[in-house]
Amino acid sequence: MKASYRIVEEVTPEGEWTTVGIIVLWPEEPAHMRLRGMLQHTVSRPIWKTIRQRAEERQLTLETYQEALEEYSRFYRILPEIHHITADTTAVIRRKLREKYIFLGQPTISS
Repeated sequence: MKASYRIVEEVTPEGEWTTVGIIVLWPEEPAHMRLRGMLQHTVSRPIWKTIRQRAEERQLTLETYQEALEEYSRFYRILPEIHHITADTTAVIRRKLREKYIFLGQPTISS
């Protein structure tokens, strides 16, 4: 099993950028489930719902997902580098990604 992903960052009140999750491409999933976010619970759910809807409506790809940010780009950014990960199962990939990018002593949401 393999997946590709890009890192999502959020600006802090101090003006620093910090990792808050990832946008993941699951190539073996059904079309409507291939591109999904894995984000910390601290992100704005309404904002990310809007971003996700835009991405779906415009049929954006992992490479173009940042186009859905629009006015929210002052709060969030998606780094340009595309990372790849492989493992025996999807569950193992999800666990590894959550451990690396999501679990920072906080509960998570999947969008």
